[in-house]
Amino acid sequence: MKYTMLENVVDVHINSESAKIAYIEGHAGIGKSNFPKMMCKKLNERYAKDGMKFTHVTIFGSVLKEGELGGIPIPVEDNEGNHINTYTLYWKIKQIQDLVAEGYHVILFIDELNRSELAVQQELMQLILDKVINTAELPIGDCSIIAAGNPEADDDNDYQVNTMNAALIDRFSFYNLTVDVEDWLAWAMDNGIHNDIVEFISSNIDMLHIPASTEKIKPTPRSWESVSKKYTTFIEEFNFDDGILSELVRSDIGRIPATAFMRHLETKTNPLIRVDEIFCGSRLSDNMVHRISGESIPRLTVTVKKLINYLDDGSKKNDKVDIENFITFCDNIPKDTMVSVIANIMHNHKNLHKKLSAVTEYLDLFYDTNKRLRSV
Repeated sequence: MKYTMLENVVDVHINSESAKIAYIEGHAGIGKSNFPKMMCKKLNERYAKDGMKFTHVTIFGSVLKEGELGGIPIPVEDNEGNHINTYTLYWKIKQIQDLVAEGYHVILFIDELNRSELAVQQELMQLILDKVINTAELPIGDCSIIAAGNPEADDDNDYQVNTMNAALIDRFSFYNLTVDVEDWLAWAMDNGIHNDIVEFISSNIDMLHIPASTEKIKPTPRSWESVSKKYTTFIEEFNFDDGILSELVRSDIGRIPATAFMRHLETKTNPLIRVDEIFCGSRLSDNMVHRISGESIPRLTVTVKKLINYLDDGSKKNDKVDIENFITFCDNIPKDTMVSVIANIMHNHKNLHKKLSAVTEYLDLFYDTNKRLRSV
């Protein structure tokens, strides 16, 4: 399932207080490790008016050693002279206890669970099931647990994971995370990914993630984020030739995708529709309407997000022609895409939705979209 769907699924899972733990399974580099951060952001926005605060703590199973989580035993003598063991407190558990004391609800994210040693897996399972290990306790009711790992069986990647036994598997609800180009493009535009990379991926959707590639270095969403940072630094701060840039890009995504990206930079023969071409001060020409109708969905995803951000910018005054051109744009994109556009405006751009709702043509689109949503 795609990222935005996973957020909603895990949200329901946690609130259901299921006896099983949500387990996110997916390839390397597609955003599993970033999931608790995004989940907490969503929850903080939803419950801000209630004064609730959410944060996360991550434990990497692959780096834990046996006994580390449970603590080192320390023999002590009680008041009656009996020798008993107490244990040192693992610092991540102490961090969770402190955050809860500060008023946070904490999501404990156990990453790379199936890459941990088998003995460590057993310790983690005691913590997962009982929220207790030796003398260390997680705050019940104020700490939710999510786990994640790579696929155990994959013909194209060797993740070197430890297979879970049937009893362990039965403790989890498995949710498979996959890469969705439209989801990633929307995220990329909100998180500073360079526009040249956004444009390249929108026109070359198969280059975002190639888990079946036979090359040692494979493109992933995480790899493209790294490319964006290098590319931005290169063009803003250095005056090296493009051979240096090519090597920087290749090191993250591999030879074939890097070659395609460098060729894209050289030619840019088919640029995306720009914001100023839609909000141009006059009604859209027949040629522009034809161009909109011929765009691919990923490229439309990028353009429409830029248009929405422009219209929703409080510092800009949108005239009647801008609104009319936006509605014309929306009326000439695939209807299924229009459903997601209207839903996005309605839920995430409420002021813009109110402004657009004063226009009859937009209301027609809105009600037609609602009919489609109800029929799904």
